[in-house]
Amino acid sequence: MMRLGIIASSGGSVFATGINLLKSCGYEVSAYVVTDRECGIENACDELGVSYTRIIDNDNVSFSCKASQWLYIEKNVDWVCLFFTRLISSSIYSFKPCINIHPSLLPAFPGFNSLQRAFEKKVRFVGATAHFVDGSTDGGELVAQVVGSVVNMHDIQQLERLSFAQKLYIFLVLCESVFLDGVSYLYKSKDNLNTYPAHSWNSQSLRSKKLADAFEDFLKSEKIYWIR
Repeated sequence: MMRLGIIASSGGSVFATGINLLKSCGYEVSAYVVTDRECGIENACDELGVSYTRIIDNDNVSFSCKASQWLYIEKNVDWVCLFFTRLISSSIYSFKPCINIHPSLLPAFPGFNSLQRAFEKKVRFVGATAHFVDGSTDGGELVAQVVGSVVNMHDIQQLERLSFAQKLYIFLVLCESVFLDGVSYLYKSKDNLNTYPAHSWNSQSLRSKKLADAFEDFLKSEKIYWIR
């Protein structure tokens, strides 16, 4: 059983889809979610039966301390994944592994509005990056990356759908690998980014054929075209 902490201020579609796919393939995941406002992921938690708490606090340090207490002390999570639009303090990322999934091929386009900036620059490839959270803006050490072509994508909505699929894939890879190897996977992945089995379009791969097939079936059902 993997105990996953989430800090989010988003709609929660990557989280909800990821949890559903993992559970459909037999992975036991207990998730605990912290939000800082009313947002879509709270509705997703209600539908999934996932425990969550909302912490209203405008001070980032104070918010982080309260979130850390709930996730690490009360819920004893193994690691934390961010889907968040605020900075957090070291009380979150210095205790246990804390990973952010950013919608760009870092170090390109860090910070907010990365997809819009990539689209305006007419990039030929776009990706997503999982990285350790530290005191910088998207500057922590890399854990995993995925990439896809944006050829024939003519509007930002198409790019957003591809980015959703890329973030979902990384989320699944992280969850599956921590489930199989424990949190030590995250540190090994950081140190040996290119040594894991991989496709040409991502630095790490799903190891379960059942989960990989479920992901591909999801892309087909949603008509998301990931040109690799």
